[in-house]
Amino acid sequence: MQVLHEYKDCFAWDYEEMPGLDQNLVEHRLPMILGKKPVKQNPRRFAPQVIKKIKEEIERLLKAKFIRTSRYADWVSNIVPVIKKNGKMRVCIDFRDLNAATPKDAYPMPIGETMIDAVTGNEILSLLDGYSGYNQIYIAKNDVSKTAFRCPGALGTYEWVVMPFGVINGKYLKKFHESSMY
Repeated sequence: MQVLHEYKDCFAWDYEEMPGLDQNLVEHRLPMILGKKPVKQNPRRFAPQVIKKIKEEIERLLKAKFIRTSRYADWVSNIVPVIKKNGKMRVCIDFRDLNAATPKDAYPMPIGETMIDAVTGNEILSLLDGYSGYNQIYIAKNDVSKTAFRCPGALGTYEWVVMPFGVINGKYLKKFHESSMY
């Protein structure tokens, strides 16, 4: 615990404290399968109390510069609000149409049992959970508009500047980058 306290300035405790990874090192691309046409999903309705929570999360994402206002996007996905146990909302996006039009990366994901075998016999084991790890990888400039999503009511349409959870190949790129660091 002393080491954690000594290096507490190395950890982010809020969205605004995370600068993101250098785009020269890694960025997320969304190539399209030939012949696939853009999809604008039909709007969905939400209860007023849900819209209020969506607005709060959108404001937080805008402040952190994870998203920006979107205009004239060909791909528009819907927001899927998920209420967490603590009452806060996670903004998820229904990227099914976009994911179906993007080729899948074949980067191998580690097998859990193999990872456990690798640490067997050690006296100390530490686990780290990367806070908003996906949001540290920027989307390639030409692909940002493909991540556009519609909010209910008059909240507007936004697009991700950083890689959101749920976009295809995100987990592969994140794992590839993590693996290449060690």
